Amino acid sequence: MSMAYIRKAYGVPAKRGMWVKYTNHAGHVVRGKIISATHHLCVQFIGNLGRSFLHPKDENLVYCGMEIPEAQA
Repeated sequence: MSMAYIRKAYGVPAKRGMWVKYTNHAGHVVRGKIISATHHLCVQFIGNLGRSFLHPKDENLVYCGMEIPEAQA
């Protein structure tokens, strides 16, 4: 799957290099960057959190654009 397919099929603004915020199962908001796409988006998280494959329409995923989002206080 390509990033263009993800955008068209799911109606999301996903682009390689785009920043996202993701609220994990513990309720923590983490920031990361989209690095690739298959059937899901591969997101590299800031720090030692590694990477994860997320569904483009995941309700806990927020697309933030090309600028790094502010950390939550």
